[in-house]
Amino acid sequence: MAFCFKIILKQSLRMKIMARIGVALLILINSIVCKKASNEIIPEPQPASAQFAKGADGSWLTQMEVEGQKFYNSNGTEMD
Repeated sequence: MAFCFKIILKQSLRMKIMARIGVALLILINSIVCKKASNEIIPEPQPASAQFAKGADGSWLTQMEVEGQKFYNSNGTEMD
């Protein structure tokens, strides 16, 4: 019994060490890969032109109406 307990403790310690090494490697890789150049210039976003089309996908609306869903405006009146 004591022998099994020692094996479990060794495995538990080994898992903790492996986890810490893994975290350290992830931090190291992240610091190398995600390093931003100090002279990098980020361009300003351009305003949308007057020809930009805005829209929405309303294809779900007919399905909801078929299933009996009701839609109301801010005054509580039922709308189509």
